[in-house]
Amino acid sequence: MSEFFRSCRDSDIALAPCPICGSASELWELKRRQEATAVKVVICANREPLEDNDEGCLLLIPPERFYRSTLQEAADVWNDFAAAAELSRKDKELEKIAMMTGEK
Repeated sequence: MSEFFRSCRDSDIALAPCPICGSASELWELKRRQEATAVKVVICANREPLEDNDEGCLLLIPPERFYRSTLQEAADVWNDFAAAAELSRKDKELEKIAMMTGEK
């Protein structure tokens, strides 16, 4: 159970857009009752349902590995994941183009 969950809007840390839906991202701080200190996490700002998923973007509540002890660490995990997802997407697009054109 959480004691509080608040936005860290005053942070000047640069965040990549959500790697799933492309929406803006937000830094949040979560204080869990069983932990002495708050953890920080970056989440997708999109709270609207996405096509067949009534719950919104999958990164509205990211996996546990995204939760870190500092704002900068949380931003780094998010930005690294976003960069890796973008590279993967570009690689797959190039593979698709190569298949369509017969190039290898």
